[in-house]
Amino acid sequence: MRRFKNVLFVADSNGNGVAGIERAAALAVENDANLSIVRVVESIPQELQFGVVAVTPSELLETVVDEAAAAVETLADHARSVGAHRTETEVLTGREFLEVIRRVIRDGHDLVIKSAAGRSAVFDRLFSSSDMHLLRKCPCPVWMVKPVARTRFRHVLAAVDYDPSAELVDSLNRSIVELAYALAAGNDATLHLAHAWRLPHEGFFRSPRSGLDPATVDRLVDEEHRERQVWLREVLGWAAVSAGNAPAPSASIKHLSRGDPRVEIPALVEDIGIDIVVMGTVGRVGIPGFFIGNTAEDILEQVECSVLAVKPDGFVSPVSAA
Repeated sequence: MRRFKNVLFVADSNGNGVAGIERAAALAVENDANLSIVRVVESIPQELQFGVVAVTPSELLETVVDEAAAAVETLADHARSVGAHRTETEVLTGREFLEVIRRVIRDGHDLVIKSAAGRSAVFDRLFSSSDMHLLRKCPCPVWMVKPVARTRFRHVLAAVDYDPSAELVDSLNRSIVELAYALAAGNDATLHLAHAWRLPHEGFFRSPRSGLDPATVDRLVDEEHRERQVWLREVLGWAAVSAGNAPAPSASIKHLSRGDPRVEIPALVEDIGIDIVVMGTVGRVGIPGFFIGNTAEDILEQVECSVLAVKPDGFVSPVSAA
């Protein structure tokens, strides 16, 4: 997988970063990439009073930052020990997702890796609200690593969408399948290419108001199905052509499900035991504030595996570098 050259790993204070830093370090070595490890410490309001304790908010924050710096330097030492020699560290203060995105914009990172918060007594889903903000608003791909993850993947799933009239969707699909193909090949894993479809307006077509007989609607459904089959074969072909003489996945399986992707994709992830989903987040070119599609967000709220989320070309983050 040789694509990323300036990787940013986001460490946290909960001890969830082991799987993530292993992925980040391995990727940096494989790609001969720069690796930056950051930790974001929440600011302490200056007006906060500590009673009889003779310490100011600034002094307390300085202590917290020093401890965080020591923790990320330990992670950096591990990364360097496995060959990621161009590794640097930094401690930032503020809201985590904002500071991470600002760092991405400022320093031109092309991938963010972070361990997902994980389900707990506090979080009822794998991704926290801060994780979701990163997935929505970060301009580069975001790899959320499940806290307890396998060293090597066995099953990689690329979730693709269909809109032959939209070049943006076509470009995004190519990025998704190329990344998933490379991940599967690098892990000698099975690549699963998944697409869920429905005949547009089928419900209306089958109602008496449409004036269509059931046989006609069935024929339309069959035609749509065949069209999606042909398209899905072409999508898989993109990745193979792009890979050239590079290694291929151990196997490639196409999944064409009729139904709502918000139902079909999470079910497929669970049934197969997918290790990572590579999927797109739908944004509108040049318009800040359009982050992630409802379908993508609904899928993210249900899956229990690592996710590599890819933005469409021209995505504009609503977060500024300042």
